[in-house]
Amino acid sequence: MEKLVNGSKSKLQEDELITEYNLMQISERIALKGLKKTLSYSFNKKLYKLYIGLNTDITNKNKEDYVLSDGYDLVMTATEFLCKHIGERLNSPCGTNAKHKAITVKYACFNAVNKLITKAKKESFIMANNNSPEVIYLMANESMDMEEYEQEWNMVEDTIERMHLTDVQYDTLSCYMAGMSFEEIVRLHGVVESTVWSRRQKVKKKYIKYVLNGES
Repeated sequence: MEKLVNGSKSKLQEDELITEYNLMQISERIALKGLKKTLSYSFNKKLYKLYIGLNTDITNKNKEDYVLSDGYDLVMTATEFLCKHIGERLNSPCGTNAKHKAITVKYACFNAVNKLITKAKKESFIMANNNSPEVIYLMANESMDMEEYEQEWNMVEDTIERMHLTDVQYDTLSCYMAGMSFEEIVRLHGVVESTVWSRRQKVKKKYIKYVLNGES
C-alpha cells in the first residue's frame, strides 16, 4: 500500500509556469495533494477510494478502454480553473481569501478543488474510538484555506515520522485512518485478526512513547 504521507509523485514548484502542455500534469498533482490534505483530517472510505482511484487513473488513463474513476473529477476541476491562468506562474497573485489575505494561483486552485472534496469529507482524523486514551484526534476547520492546510499537514507528517513506524504498522494506521473496519483490514492484508490487533496496539504504544511522552 502506498504511504499517503508521500502523496503526489512529483512536487509542485512554486514558480512553475502554467502552459497548455503541462496543464493536466499540474492539475493532477494539485488534485492528489488536495485529497491528501483533506485525508489528514477526514479519513473515510469514500475519500480513500477517491485517492486510490485517482492514483490509478494517472497511471492508466492512456490505456485503451480505460474508464476514469470519480477521483478524476477533481483533476478536471483544477484544469478548468488553471485554463484561465495559462501563461502565469503558480505563485502569481490571484486575489485574496475570505480573510482578505493575498493568495496565489496555486492556492486558489487548491481551494477550488477543496470545494468539491468537502462534499465527501468528515471533520475528524481518528485512529481509535473516542473512549480510548490513546486516540489520535485532529479537528478540521471548514474555513481553513489550503495554505493553512499545508501548515497543518506538515504537523501531521512530523507526528507520524516521530512515531518510527515499520511499513506494516504504517499500512495498518493508514487503513484505520481511511475508516476501514477491523474485518476489512484483516481481509485486505490477508492475515489473522490477532495480527492486525497486535499491529494496532504497537502503533498506539509508539504514539504514546514518541509523541505523548516525547521520547526520541
